[in-house]
Amino acid sequence: MIATQPCHLDESLATANGDAQPGAYVLIKVTDNGCGMEKETMAHIFEPFFTTKEQGRGTGLGLATVFGIVQQSKGYIAVESEVGLGTTFKVYLPAVAAAVSVRPASALPKPGQSSGTILLVEDEPALRSLTTASLKKLGYNVLEAGSGLQALVIALGHVGKLDVVVTDVVMPQMSGPELVEKLYEKRQDFAVIFMSGYSDGVAVERATGRTEVALLSKPFSTERLAAKIQQVRSKNRTSAAMGSAAGR
Repeated sequence: MIATQPCHLDESLATANGDAQPGAYVLIKVTDNGCGMEKETMAHIFEPFFTTKEQGRGTGLGLATVFGIVQQSKGYIAVESEVGLGTTFKVYLPAVAAAVSVRPASALPKPGQSSGTILLVEDEPALRSLTTASLKKLGYNVLEAGSGLQALVIALGHVGKLDVVVTDVVMPQMSGPELVEKLYEKRQDFAVIFMSGYSDGVAVERATGRTEVALLSKPFSTERLAAKIQQVRSKNRTSAAMGSAAGR
């Protein structure tokens, strides 16, 4: 069951809910009648990579993503659960009275103006299909892969230039960082963007072992995707030019 309602947090309620600020909020309440959770599990559900699913079936980034998005929106999330009686998530988002501003169409990327080849690696079919459509609309040639292993075969068999590898971080069999390392052993003509469901980049740093990576947080717009690709391609071209000059 999903329900929404306006609510107001006074000083005492805000204090009881961590860093929440008193004021007007919109409450989104999601309730299920599933198996519920014991307290030990509830204490870890928002941690990146924590999952109760068997190996290969869960990434542990779903609720971590939700938690990050809610925090970025200056809201907070609470959970109530009891074994055998289901679970209720309560998401509190700050209410705003101002009208939402709409960006002019000129601020959005113009279709068909981009060029180059993108290797997109995403194991979620719906997201892969949507992202592919956005990239093609921008003008890119897209090579699609549903896994790291498939991406490795496609990339090593691709004869032309590979401009950017856009890959999810956590995938079954081969992670995004593992894929990139294997690709670098064979070719170095591409820039890299890691997609992550954890919005502050902590999961990417933990998975890659690198603090400076090109990160695209999910969910993302076509505009953010286009801007990130332009950013890493520009940086890649600059690095290549400096390397060429140093070798003269």
